[in-house]
Amino acid sequence: MVINPEAANVLSSEFRLAEQAVHVCDWETAERILQERCSDEDMAEPLYQALQVWVRANLHHPDVAISINDLTVILMGQPECEDALYYRGLLNKRIDREKAALRDFVTVAKLNAGHMGALTEIKLLRDAGKRR
Repeated sequence: MVINPEAANVLSSEFRLAEQAVHVCDWETAERILQERCSDEDMAEPLYQALQVWVRANLHHPDVAISINDLTVILMGQPECEDALYYRGLLNKRIDREKAALRDFVTVAKLNAGHMGALTEIKLLRDAGKRR
């Protein structure tokens, strides 16, 4: 899919606003931005979809397995979506599926060697495994 640069800037600014809200755990604002300021076309993008699943998982606390499945569906269409992998890893970790979580975090680190979140989670999971 080719996105024109002007549209990409608009998409990026809306997406970044939602991301900033997530970083301070302002789930309501993130959800509102995604619902009100992002078009249906925007929401077809895997990054937007992954962020929306993550926001809903934290705001509405649905069954974690459903959120994991939603992220897996996104990854079926775009296997290298770092955000979907990272969020799925966090959700797997939340329900004590450490091996699945570690697999996702390692994949993220392979895609982006500077992803501090994934690198931190890898270290935490490996350290916890050594203590067992």
